[in-house]
Amino acid sequence: MTAENETLLKLLMSEGDKEAFAIIFQTYYAKAFSFIKSMLGSSQIAEDLAQDVFVKLWNARERLPEIRSLDKYLFTMCKYAALDYLKSSPGRTISLDDAENGKLVDFSEISDPDVFTDEKRERVRSAVAKMPQKRRSIFVMSRFLGISNENIAKKMGISKKTVENQLSLAAKELKKVI
Repeated sequence: MTAENETLLKLLMSEGDKEAFAIIFQTYYAKAFSFIKSMLGSSQIAEDLAQDVFVKLWNARERLPEIRSLDKYLFTMCKYAALDYLKSSPGRTISLDDAENGKLVDFSEISDPDVFTDEKRERVRSAVAKMPQKRRSIFVMSRFLGISNENIAKKMGISKKTVENQLSLAAKELKKVI
């Protein structure tokens, strides 16, 4: 979607245009669903949360003209929807079964394209997918969901030091591939 089209759609939607909302929904829903599913591992939960994100977008439509990038704004909404879900589900861990299929995290959506080349992005994705489940979960909660080390430790029933060690090992693995 071009920047001009996005600007026009945001303006129309902010004025209550349901057709503009439908276009935005059709354009971004699959990305929102895929991202949330990659974080939580459940299609049903991802579907519910992605729909909630678009309901919230509609309810906050008056603010849309102020938003510079709808893509980044929706990504942030999805990230916090997943984080809120995890916080409200004690004992829940992140399922990353899709990691072996290269669906762990879409780095192109969250990284500056100038920072990671496609080759580096693929090497990072592969390295994260190969991490042991516990390390992968800790890494994703810390780096992509913004959960503090202390909260990760509580959620997983491990010490804060273990979380720090796992993040250190993850960083070392990623440095090797970058």
